[in-house]
Amino acid sequence: MTDLYRTRFAPALWRVWKPRSLPSFAIWCLGNERKKSGYNRHISNEGDFATRAFFRGETHRRSQGTGGIMAESKTDLRVMRTRKLIRDAFMDMVGEVGVARITVKDLTERAGINRKTFYLHFESIETLYDSVMNEVMNDFFDNYETTADQPKDLDGHAQRFFLFLVEQTPTIEKLICSPGPYDFGNHIYREQMMRYKSAGQDPFAWMDADAEELVLNFIRTTALDFYREWVRRGKRVDPQEAAALLGAITCHGAAPLMR
Repeated sequence: MTDLYRTRFAPALWRVWKPRSLPSFAIWCLGNERKKSGYNRHISNEGDFATRAFFRGETHRRSQGTGGIMAESKTDLRVMRTRKLIRDAFMDMVGEVGVARITVKDLTERAGINRKTFYLHFESIETLYDSVMNEVMNDFFDNYETTADQPKDLDGHAQRFFLFLVEQTPTIEKLICSPGPYDFGNHIYREQMMRYKSAGQDPFAWMDADAEELVLNFIRTTALDFYREWVRRGKRVDPQEAAALLGAITCHGAAPLMR
């Protein structure tokens, strides 16, 4: 009976219903199917989230960097507003208690939303953290590091990276300096290498993959640890001087600084 309904009755009904809206027809069909199957629940339940979103004309995608599956319209201000509430609450709590002590329960209470709403946007606190740090990384490449065609300018790259970090807010500084699941330095330098290769400028192409990874690990850990130590020591060295030191060490090592 179900197959007959789908192959003959539903198409016939659609021809009658065609002048009306697609969503109302779809909802009627789904409701009829459920009555035949013994399921008397409303279409507004959580299991039908994807179906309802589809018939509202929304698109489904996995938001990059968040890991949360969300039916998201680019023009849906409600989605943007909710994500801002979550992000603002997260940033406030980072400043108060640090990333490690933030729970979904506490975060949702601070944001004034329920847990279900949070999980529609993010899979976990870690994916929210990733999302924030991806924003920071994108800001770096959009506004500071725009020389993908100059891979050998290690001095300039190191200095721009350091001075970019210096300009971050206290909360972002805390995220960068605190241990966490997001390897900020690794993300930055991998993205940098991808940009070089896309521009046909791979400075380490002559190396095998393992040797290249060792070199990249040295560069990224040097730059990030240098910044973290500068913060830990109270930023007593002038930022411009510290940036110049980092550039010199990255390019030539410590030997030229010895007297």
